[in-house]
Amino acid sequence: MAPIPLDALHRRQLAARLWAALEALPPYHRGVVLLREVEGMSYEEMAEVMKVSKGTIMSRLFHARQKLQRALADCYEEETGESPGTSRDSNA
Repeated sequence: MAPIPLDALHRRQLAARLWAALEALPPYHRGVVLLREVEGMSYEEMAEVMKVSKGTIMSRLFHARQKLQRALADCYEEETGESPGTSRDSNA
């Protein structure tokens, strides 16, 4: 187990990377991520707030999550030793 100060440093570095990745998103992608993941809104609530259809919300959230996953892929690899979207239990 890593010493506590190293854990805290790692969490701060990860938080900084996550914030930078969020800031790099277009406003309409950043908005859906924050409304869903931080505010906990439903798709319907998000659609009403952003004045778009539920389908648009779903599409934006999907694409925003893909962009975040790509932007943070190296963080995931450091943590798990595998790339996002792969599974050690794959039967393929």
